[in-house]
Amino acid sequence: AGQFGLVTPIQIYDKTTGKVADFVTEFTFLVNTNGRSNYGDGFAFFIVSPNFKIPDKKKSEGGNLGMFTSETALYTKQVLLVEFDTFSNEWDPSPAVSQFAHIGIDVNSIRSVAYTPWYSDFSIDGNLAKARIEYDSSDKKLKVLVQIGFSASTGDLVETHDILSWSFKSNI
Repeated sequence: AGQFGLVTPIQIYDKTTGKVADFVTEFTFLVNTNGRSNYGDGFAFFIVSPNFKIPDKKKSEGGNLGMFTSETALYTKQVLLVEFDTFSNEWDPSPAVSQFAHIGIDVNSIRSVAYTPWYSDFSIDGNLAKARIEYDSSDKKLKVLVQIGFSASTGDLVETHDILSWSFKSNI
């Protein structure tokens, strides 16, 4: 398990104007299983409170995606993930979706509140992929300061997660 991101929190709310930032982040990534047919476990783009405590690597491996432990997986305050999940765990969406890799939105929990399967014609292993995540501030509000970055983990099955490029743009 591991994480990387911006060290300095970023402001996404202007107290003077009351405006909440819209943002767009884009990244190019590669998941590599070195030819194995079984994957494990995935990675996530995260937005957390500056007070969020990143868990110990050993406690956050496997399906915890480097951001949760078995004690905090089902309820953690002030964490938002967009997960790129490559392994089915008991908390994942219905078997029809979770037996395949999926992209999920996780709010304060490892359980996805919304999800979609990765396209069945897209082979995950070794193929370059690009993701774009947009946040429209008219829908929801986040804290004044947040930290952003990526986390990843593997369990008994191994794969690498390479973020090859990353951009983040905000209007505040």
